[in-house]
Amino acid sequence: GFSSKILSTDSYRQKLLGAFHSYEWYDPDNYKAADSRNKITKTALDDAFKWFTEEHGIVAILDGNNCSKKERDLIIQKVKCQKPSINIRIIFLEIIVNDKEEVESNIVRSFLSPDYVGLDHDSIRKDMNEKIKIHRRMYEPVEDSRHYIRVFDGGEQLVMNRVNGFLPSKIMFYLSNLRTTEKHIYFVRHGESEYNVNKLIGGDPDLTPRGYLFAKQLSDWI
Repeated sequence: GFSSKILSTDSYRQKLLGAFHSYEWYDPDNYKAADSRNKITKTALDDAFKWFTEEHGIVAILDGNNCSKKERDLIIQKVKCQKPSINIRIIFLEIIVNDKEEVESNIVRSFLSPDYVGLDHDSIRKDMNEKIKIHRRMYEPVEDSRHYIRVFDGGEQLVMNRVNGFLPSKIMFYLSNLRTTEKHIYFVRHGESEYNVNKLIGGDPDLTPRGYLFAKQLSDWI
């Protein structure tokens, strides 16, 4: 495998500023909050650079809502300043959710977020919906001159741009098999076979009447 590290800007915010910050904190017109957001991003990036240098890290994931060009340019400039001591290839990952059911699932999952401890579900839902409005207003697609991967609606569609090479292709393969929604996986043996009745192993025997009945009932149940 490859040594990897996740640097969540939410975790940095919680550590530096405390847990709950309402949707107003994310508003781009809130200039005081914007300064704090930039400081958090820079701190997370500095930790990533330190990790690359001291622990010979391979893949650093900056987990944050860098959905505007201005925010992404900040990251790009910080990375460029590390050359030639560290050469870092940036791949932006956009998670785009348009499906209403998927949006609702994301809101429900936020009920368990450390940011919302002590708040009722209605208050959380209101705050999340306002955050969504803000991010929709801020959102600027990553330019085609950049390396990026776009994931739509929990993996229903993936788009990659200028992503090539061994490790980036591994990341793309991982994302293509990633699902954020819960799914049930059942492991079921086949129904009773003629070899089961005769206590034999191997071969490709037919099912007994009981085996066919089991298969039919299993199909009806699923």
